[in-house]
Amino acid sequence: MNSRKFARVKSVTKTDLEGRNYEAYPDSESRRIGRELAVVIAQEKGIKPESVPIFHLPPSTPIKVVEYKTGSKILWPIKAPLEKSEGCKKRASFEQSLKSRLNASWTFLNAESDFELMITLTYPSEMWPDLNYDRVKSDRTKFLKRLRRMSPLEYGWILEFGSGPENDHPHFHVFVTKGWIEKPKWRRIKRKGKEVELLSGERATDIAQAWIDSAGIYCNKGQAFNFGGITERLREPDSAARYVAKEAAKRVQKQAPWPVKQWWQISRSIKPQVKKEYQIELVEFLLKYKDNGAMLSKIWESF
Repeated sequence: MNSRKFARVKSVTKTDLEGRNYEAYPDSESRRIGRELAVVIAQEKGIKPESVPIFHLPPSTPIKVVEYKTGSKILWPIKAPLEKSEGCKKRASFEQSLKSRLNASWTFLNAESDFELMITLTYPSEMWPDLNYDRVKSDRTKFLKRLRRMSPLEYGWILEFGSGPENDHPHFHVFVTKGWIEKPKWRRIKRKGKEVELLSGERATDIAQAWIDSAGIYCNKGQAFNFGGITERLREPDSAARYVAKEAAKRVQKQAPWPVKQWWQISRSIKPQVKKEYQIELVEFLLKYKDNGAMLSKIWESF
């Protein structure tokens, strides 16, 4: 939340909440304060105050605060009247939005599973002019199905493009959780001055062939590793999360030559790691954190 947003909420909360005993005030008075907060939120979002859940909720409404590795989120146990805006729909875009990048970063950083492999999937340059979103989506889906046939897996992936003026060179980074390959074999190489470990052996060949077949890439066996067999070992449990967070912080490689509907995904079975959760009444939350801009910003994030 920027300083101006915080100042507006702080002025309402300090003026109307500080030192008040809500048991001594009628429900109408409590609702008035909630509605004033709703007006502030609505003005910032450009929507009607009636569309903000807090407008309809009494201060005794229970909310759940969940603490994750990278911060807290507010969950509303009950559903208040709220119409879905057009922005809730998934739309195709030529550039990955900041919200999408931040969501990807948050999801990978807070994932309870550790990723061990990063598989990079690319296309030969002669195929780039004929590619589109439906094509690369189909190729990715077929590839992941091939991996599941080898062994059940949990995964996440991100889609990126080249940094040139044409925004070509679409490629995927697929992250696979630890334990998918039993007793993997590694070979060490130097890349950009750093030593990395690449998967070798029969499973590496199977992964490369799975992508070549799924994407319809015509090449000999030796070339397969240039497009689908680059399977790198992630040395640290949070390496995948740090990579996604680093990439999410920049717009480079997030612009496409054609509209994209989905820029990233993670297995539904991979849940965010919860450090602590507790329930608190709305009025108690506002009183407790009235001078805490970071926690007040969660009010915006929850709507």
